[in-house]
Amino acid sequence: MVADVTDRRSLEAARDAVVTGFGKLDILVNCAGRIKRTPVLDLPEEEWNGILETNLTGTLRACQVFGRPMLERGYGRIVNIASLNSFVSFFEVAAYAAARRECPG
Repeated sequence: MVADVTDRRSLEAARDAVVTGFGKLDILVNCAGRIKRTPVLDLPEEEWNGILETNLTGTLRACQVFGRPMLERGYGRIVNIASLNSFVSFFEVAAYAAARRECPG
C-alpha cells in the first residue's frame, strides 16, 4: 500500500487498510523523500515548502497516524529513514538538508 504523506486522509486510508487486512499494525517505515538540486538563491519558496512538506511534515504526519494504534495496542515500531545529508549538507540541496536534519519521534 502506498500513501501520500502530504495528505493525512491518504495515510489514514492506508492505516485502515493495513489494520483491516492484517488485523494489526506492527511497523511503519517512513522513507518518503523529495530532493531537487537548485542553488539556494534561486530556490522558489513553493519548492522549499513542498520538500519540507514531504520530508519533514510528512514524517511527523505518518508517525501520528500510524503511531496511535501502536500506542493503543502497546506495541509497534517506527523506523524513520534519514540521510547522510543530516550530517553534511550537500551542494544545492538546502531544503532537503533542512528537512532531513531533524526527524520527529
